[in-house]
Amino acid sequence: MPGVSVSRSGGLATSSPMIAMRGLKNNYDTLVLLDGQPIVNAYSGTVNWNDVPVESIEKIEIVKGPASSIYGSNAASGVISITTKKAKGLHGSSALTYGTNHTWIKKINIGDKFNKFGYDLYYTATDSHTYGYEAYKTISVTKTPGVPTGDNYVIESNTTGSGKVVKIGKKGDKIWNEDNYSGKFTWDFDRDKTLSLGFFKNKSKYSYDYRSHENWIGKPGKYYIDANNAFTFNNSDFDTAPGAVDERIYAGLTDNRSWNGGVFTTGKSALSDYSSKRYNLSVNKEITLTDKDTAVTGFQYVHDKKWIKLSMQRILKLNCKLVVVNLIHMVYISKMSIILMKNFL
Repeated sequence: MPGVSVSRSGGLATSSPMIAMRGLKNNYDTLVLLDGQPIVNAYSGTVNWNDVPVESIEKIEIVKGPASSIYGSNAASGVISITTKKAKGLHGSSALTYGTNHTWIKKINIGDKFNKFGYDLYYTATDSHTYGYEAYKTISVTKTPGVPTGDNYVIESNTTGSGKVVKIGKKGDKIWNEDNYSGKFTWDFDRDKTLSLGFFKNKSKYSYDYRSHENWIGKPGKYYIDANNAFTFNNSDFDTAPGAVDERIYAGLTDNRSWNGGVFTTGKSALSDYSSKRYNLSVNKEITLTDKDTAVTGFQYVHDKKWIKLSMQRILKLNCKLVVVNLIHMVYISKMSIILMKNFL
């Protein structure tokens, strides 16, 4: 869709996919709602799209442009609202698929409706082995000219900074496993009023198989490209630390726990823990004034809790509370706000 950009550089195994609207690249500027509940990670601003089974989606609505006056924080560039289906009768399905990168996906769905009560339950398990991505080393200028040790290096511009880099090979295959549980329970009071409760739990972990790495250069050490430029690499440059994500969304709470590091195949590293919790409560009411005028009023409470844990020693804990009464975020407002929307069509 024009104006909407989604980045998932690692495909299904991307642990922190990004979304941007209208040119704003900050992850925190786009609000994503799932059945009215924000699912944006309070720490990174990213959205784990694997939380929502495609089969459960009924519709997706996109509002481009600033919408913080109605939806509160994270809506500076726009809002994406995902609505899941309601059970309409006894049904069930299962599927087993196989695709590229040795990817297996297993799916199970069951649902039913008894008079006013209905439920839909989903389970998805994914296993994938992604071929290792290329490993690079930055070229440095040496103080003492050395003797060139070869001329068959693949040299490219540094995409993340200035200068040049050289390809040294491919890292080990990325092994990724994920289990996703979700469900929705509904109670129909009448044709126009329904109470719904949904839950989503996503648990994934990834690691890298060092045994499958490819070394295109030779023995670890220092290599001279010419008399003045060189690069140095060792075995650990072909390895990457493992990690995991454990996310739960239910009843106004978005709870995300992420970590990476710990144990490499070739050694150890610091363990980094990036976790967050978001408590959300919102009430909105639309009042029809005339055929062309509608008033929207409401209340929203958001409590974000973030913390970073490095090597089990240094802990940085961030807490922010936000109360919004249909005005811009990060401001406490004590009076009620009413927004009039004019329909000029």
